Amino acid sequence: MVLLKKYSYMTAINFFLFGCSSSMVALASFVTFVLISDNHILDPSTAFVSMALFECMQYPMSWIPDFISNLVQTGVSFMRIRKFLLSSEVKECSAGRQLKKGDAVSVKNVTLFWLSHRAP
Repeated sequence: MVLLKKYSYMTAINFFLFGCSSSMVALASFVTFVLISDNHILDPSTAFVSMALFECMQYPMSWIPDFISNLVQTGVSFMRIRKFLLSSEVKECSAGRQLKKGDAVSVKNVTLFWLSHRAP
């Protein structure tokens, strides 16, 4: 249950970051460009070309949240399989009692019937 809660939180964070990612990437890139460039000026031609490139990258970036979620699910599955494979063997008769020979069910002095409008 703890792993499912962690998975839900991770999924929510991933989708939130994905929703904000295009704006954050553009803003971080423009700030970095202004700080690194020689004249510290961002002209419109550079800004619009950069925004067009970011728009082209948005579709491949949309796979990232699903990839991370699938990666977490794979890790959980591997842990469960590992726990199962490393567990001790179960005895054939784990109840610890032997079945007696003879009838499994015995019915005595019983009257059985069914209603005529309902077929058996």
